[in-house]
Amino acid sequence: MTGYEVEKRRHGFSVAVTMIAVLFATEAVRAQPAPSGQTRLLTIAWKTLHEQDQLTSGTFVAADGKEPDRLQLVHEAKEPRLFALHEFVPPSMSQPSYVVRGKVKYAGVQGQGYLELWNHFANQEAYFTRTMANGGPLGKIAGTSGWREFSLPFRKGDKTGPEKLVLNLALEGPGTVEISDLELHSPAPEQSTMTAAGAWWSDRMGGLVGGLGGSFLGVFLGGCLGPLIGMGKARRFVMASFLVVGVLCAGLLLAGLIAVISGQPYGVYYPLLLLGGLGGFFCVMGLRTAGPKYDAVELRRMTALDAAR
Repeated sequence: MTGYEVEKRRHGFSVAVTMIAVLFATEAVRAQPAPSGQTRLLTIAWKTLHEQDQLTSGTFVAADGKEPDRLQLVHEAKEPRLFALHEFVPPSMSQPSYVVRGKVKYAGVQGQGYLELWNHFANQEAYFTRTMANGGPLGKIAGTSGWREFSLPFRKGDKTGPEKLVLNLALEGPGTVEISDLELHSPAPEQSTMTAAGAWWSDRMGGLVGGLGGSFLGVFLGGCLGPLIGMGKARRFVMASFLVVGVLCAGLLLAGLIAVISGQPYGVYYPLLLLGGLGGFFCVMGLRTAGPKYDAVELRRMTALDAAR
């Protein structure tokens, strides 16, 4: 292999690795948290509805020092059931989105259940949001869970209204569900700011992990090791660095696969898989590129010594 070919491969390696830094630095900028600017418009207090004899489903359970005021709904039959929780006319909202949020706790829920928000507008238009995701604030209700947050966001755009909001709980089979007091906020938070229940980190934190990790790989592999390879210096350090970083990337790739298998959200497994996969690939490519380059430099040095004799 000629010196020109080796130099060309080294240059291509440095450029390719530096692209990682650009890619993940962009992701890091996107991951910076933005102020929500939310306004609480309304609170739905089960105690107040109970005192006014306006509960449509379930039983009010007062706070006991350990748990908050809550609405308890018990379903004993095997057939599906829809619980009408509350129906109300919301205050005027100028923002293009809003969200109803609270906390939910459940035990022994068979099948899949969900909370839903029906949004009624003029001309009999109606749209719904349901908690049917695999996790997070929009996660479905199944099995048993301690208190966790849930959100029912809706984006109305430039529509006027809504004229009415209706909250329901749907269960496929038996189970007990408890729901805390609810709050209506506007605007709805970005989905990326919501942290999935049981997730290792939020989507924004995932973007930050990817951004910082990718920037490190780009700067260290392309900006530090690349020039050393080009100058033919610090061979042991460069080769050892590629091996160590390669092993770390393999660990990230394994963690990403575990995250996928265990049902972690996209913001968790994606940066792990991307960092582990691309980082490992560039480490292998770096080892293959560095070896011939150092050999060529050593050959030129020996040739120069021979010529000087």
